Amino acid sequence: MGRLERIHWVYFCVLIFTISRFITIYEFELAKSLFLHKNVNFFTSMCKYDCNWYLTIIHDGYDTHVRLFPKVWRGLANWAFFPLYPLTVKVASSLFAARPLIIGIILNQLFTLISSLVFYKYLKLHFNEANSRFGVFVLLLSPFNIYFMSLYTE
Repeated sequence: MGRLERIHWVYFCVLIFTISRFITIYEFELAKSLFLHKNVNFFTSMCKYDCNWYLTIIHDGYDTHVRLFPKVWRGLANWAFFPLYPLTVKVASSLFAARPLIIGIILNQLFTLISSLVFYKYLKLHFNEANSRFGVFVLLLSPFNIYFMSLYTE
């Protein structure tokens, strides 16, 4: 039995989750010191693309007509997004009296941790311990993990 296999699977998932989050924050701080403006914070830098659509749903609800402004959103509407996630963020931000962007990113971290635990249990049904842990490792440390750090539903 290897050293990592002696760690309980829940602790393993939490450990890899924590390491992946520290790596992402370190990468952000490194990029900020090299390329970005010094006044950029982590939360606003994680809000790109669909995140802005989710914020419009959280703040104003769904559009009743296509948008006429701003120019980049002219002729578009936020109808393509399912309501459960924006509703969850809106309720949680009301309960904790915090900005929806911050609450949404924190909720995504919680959802990602829970999904890594469920993913491990699913893999364990079909594979051995080492492969199940490797699956969690890849899930949490893959480059696409950036979507889990943002206000996205992916």
